[in-house]
Amino acid sequence: MAQNVISTAIIIIAAVIAVVALINGVFPTIYQMSGSMTSVSDASNDRMKTEIKIICESANQTGYSLNVYVKNTGDRKITGAYVGKTDVYFGTGASMSRCNHIGGGNPTWQYSVMDGNGDESWDPGETLNIWVLTADHDFNVPGQRVKIVLYNGVSAEDTFTL
Repeated sequence: MAQNVISTAIIIIAAVIAVVALINGVFPTIYQMSGSMTSVSDASNDRMKTEIKIICESANQTGYSLNVYVKNTGDRKITGAYVGKTDVYFGTGASMSRCNHIGGGNPTWQYSVMDGNGDESWDPGETLNIWVLTADHDFNVPGQRVKIVLYNGVSAEDTFTL
């Protein structure tokens, strides 16, 4: 009888140790997967609520400066720090060049929020005026393209002739 009790106790202890080892091995993986799913869900939600539309373009008389007016048509407020992470591309045909944000070399771009409420954010319904400055690209040539890509990958592109 004592043998059965000892055998049963050893089996129960081994089963408890096996369950604890299984939980210690599986639980961190499940926790990490749930964190990844939350991160992907947040990023997807951000992209779905962000939308922009290029309204119009204009160049100065020399053709080496371009103004692009972009409307925030989504539901997401874009802070000034994220606006600075925007990529601006321009060119003709299949040839596109990337602009650097203020002070990053030639070509460069800067922005101001038009019809804004005075804060640094680009709120829904507000228009962003982007100035593209270059020393060697003439925007008065027909068939120009401009593409604006936000920090989260949302983009707008337009082909125009001035």
